[in-house]
Parts: sequence; C-alpha cells; structure tokens
Amino acid sequence: MTSIELRDHRAPRLTALVLGLVLVALVPLSSALAAGDAAAGKTLFAANCVSCHGADAAGGIKVGSATAPDVRWTNIGDDFKDPALVSRAILQGLDESGGPLDAAMPRFAGKLSATDADNIVVYLQGLAGPAAAAAPGALPKTGDPFGANLPIVLVLAAGVVLLAGASLRRSSNRA
Repeated sequence: MTSIELRDHRAPRLTALVLGLVLVALVPLSSALAAGDAAAGKTLFAANCVSCHGADAAGGIKVGSATAPDVRWTNIGDDFKDPALVSRAILQGLDESGGPLDAAMPRFAGKLSATDADNIVVYLQGLAGPAAAAAPGALPKTGDPFGANLPIVLVLAAGVVLLAGASLRRSSNRA
C-alpha cells in the first residue's frame, strides 16, 4: 500500500471524526440560544410586559412596593444563563433557582403559551443593556466576542482546518 492510498483510506475516517466533533460541539451552542421569533416576541412584550418593564425592557417602574427589574438579556443572562429558565420565569413566576419571583410579577401560564414565552426571550436576547450602552462596540460581559462558546468555536475551526487539509492532500495527490 503506498502512502497515497493510505491517505485516501484515512480521509473518510478523518472526515467522520471531524463531523462527529462538530455535531457534539453544536449541542451546547444550540441550548444556549432560545428558539423563537424575535418579531413576535417584541409584539408579545409590548402587549404584556411594557407596563412594568418599560418599552426598552430596562425596568425601573414601580409596581406596588416592587420595582420592575431590567430584563434585557445583558442584565439577566448571567443569572439565568439558560433561556428556558427565563421562559419559566415568564410563565410560572420562578427565578433562576426555582424560587418565587416577587408577587408583582404576573404568572403568564394559561395566558401565554410556551412558544410565546420563548419568543419574548429571543426578543430580550437581542436587546442591548447597560454594558453595551456604556461603551459602543464593547465586548460582551465575558470580555470576549465568543463568551462561553469559545470552545465550540475552536472545535469548529479545527474541524474546518482538518477537512480543508484532507481535501487539499487528496487533490494534490491526484494531480
């Protein structure tokens, strides 16, 4: 068996390995992003949330003895981390630890669907909060543009490099 045949024989296995790593890397990335429609979320937020949290979601509005919090993702993302927990807060009035939110926070279960709550979360994820407003073009709170997704980005980049290298070797060996 020549070295050219050996390389061609290894290429499909290398490709399968890289694709497997890419798929495994995408699982945490997909769970970090809420699935939904930001435009629908904006409409739902305007109809259900603006009276307490304000049109910009920055909160600060007094509701009885409570003050509505800033619910822009740059403010709540570090605490809630998982968008599903924010959907749960909207529907069931539970905080990131599962404890009850202030009684002033309506429980929207029965009024909004899980899809509606997810749409609101996607809308909130797109809003810039105080960290972004303080310095135009500033990096996210984590201090880098990829945040917690850096390992995933590195695995994907390595996969692309490996696939490109294998492809180049195969094409140069055929020439």
